[in-house]
Amino acid sequence: MYTCKAMMCEAEPANARAIAKVVAAAWQNDFVDLMTTEHMALFSRDWFEKRTLADIEHIDAAAWVMTLNDRIVAYVCTRQHGSSDTGELFGLYVHPQYQGQGIGRQLFCQATQ
Repeated sequence: MYTCKAMMCEAEPANARAIAKVVAAAWQNDFVDLMTTEHMALFSRDWFEKRTLADIEHIDAAAWVMTLNDRIVAYVCTRQHGSSDTGELFGLYVHPQYQGQGIGRQLFCQATQ
């Protein structure tokens, strides 16, 4: 019998490449009709990896990933604005194969706690 083991954990710098794959796939799927091909080409997997690593390592950031069977399928990042009680949801991405299953909602709830 096949079972799917889902787990949410804090994102780590070592996760940046796997997260970048998720973010790039989500962008390509979700924004294909909103941007030109040339504009989409600017956002390579390497670009997303550098951006993700910077986000995870940012001093005011908190980031989580959702894994299914040890594969990262979703990512969320938030930032606190200094010592204030305000912040922002900096990014929430779910791989297209896993969208519509409540994974994004779970990450959103974690990020807004």
